[in-house]
Amino acid sequence: MMSNINVMVDEEITKEATEIFTKLGFDMNTAINIFLRSAIRKKGIPFDLLVDEVDDFANFNDETIEAIEEAERICKDPNRKRFSSSKELREAFGI
Repeated sequence: MMSNINVMVDEEITKEATEIFTKLGFDMNTAINIFLRSAIRKKGIPFDLLVDEVDDFANFNDETIEAIEEAERICKDPNRKRFSSSKELREAFGI
């Protein structure tokens, strides 16, 4: 016996998901059934739910962080000479 589930989903999400599922060779009903069966097998959500709180500098010491920040300042400085190739850079420094 089958049952119906009515779910409100953002129109754009429905469209994008349908495109992906079509490329995989199945429809929305099949995709939802796959999700539900996976949840039953895993006895929970069948994928990791994570909060993205990555600290880019968490594993660096103070000296490394200062060097990275200096490099970022240099890159953003409009008065710095720009090179469009490594050849151009080597020529500028006589290498």
